[in-house]
Amino acid sequence: MEPNWNYVMKKLLLFFVFIFSTSCFGEWKIFVNRDGAVKRYYNNESLEKNDDIYLLYVRSYFAFEVPLNQEQKYRVTEAYIELDCIEFTYSTLKTDFYSGYNLTGLFEKKIFENPEKKYLNRRDAYWNLAEIICWKIKGKN
Repeated sequence: MEPNWNYVMKKLLLFFVFIFSTSCFGEWKIFVNRDGAVKRYYNNESLEKNDDIYLLYVRSYFAFEVPLNQEQKYRVTEAYIELDCIEFTYSTLKTDFYSGYNLTGLFEKKIFENPEKKYLNRRDAYWNLAEIICWKIKGKN
């Protein structure tokens, strides 16, 4: 007897919706969703504040493999960033690279001794994050 493919596909879809729903991420809140190709989340629980500078973790999920170098490709990164709400800049302090969606296959850790400050602009992935952190959360404090 051949399986009912509609039934199987519906069950698979339900499974993936459950696994990747925001409730499974705890306090990880989405700030970028580019047609499902790239999704970025920040960890609201780990947010640290020092005047107008925020330290926080950001996870990026890619629907495709991204080459890190000739041999290695990743699908997920977890970065620890510094967001300056006065200068409107960010710096990546460290980044972990994973080959699997559920943070498996950690193969590279980069810690930046002298991280470069990058000015935010509207086309930058962290622009939406800066709007959330610098204006919405800051306004509540």
